[in-house]
Amino acid sequence: MIGKTAAHWSEAYLGMPYVPGAFDCAGLAELVRREVFRHGLTLPSDRRPGPFGRNAQIHENLADFAIRTETPQDGDGVLIIARGRLQHIAIYCLIGAEPWALHNIDKSSVHRIRVRELEKWNYRIEGYYRWI
Repeated sequence: MIGKTAAHWSEAYLGMPYVPGAFDCAGLAELVRREVFRHGLTLPSDRRPGPFGRNAQIHENLADFAIRTETPQDGDGVLIIARGRLQHIAIYCLIGAEPWALHNIDKSSVHRIRVRELEKWNYRIEGYYRWI
């Protein structure tokens, strides 16, 4: 359609509900990798609750799933420090020239936030990661 910009792939996920232990931030990452990027990603299914559990699980498993990159691309992982601990993953989205993070967080649903606005929500990016 002339004059109409195609929707970004991330729009299909907006509003999907957070489901503890079933569809959390890691569940969103798996789903996006499988459906959009045709990459089979299976993260550990024994999700550990709470900030200490998530932090430990990320540290124990990160090297098995991703490598750090300084040049993120659509679909890469964004590891986020929240409440002083590495405990959250989002998916990098480049929409136009603006970097966004697609994420699913407890007591909410899947939404996007501009990377430059993450600190307003008390999030800090630990790094960007390319899936292996």
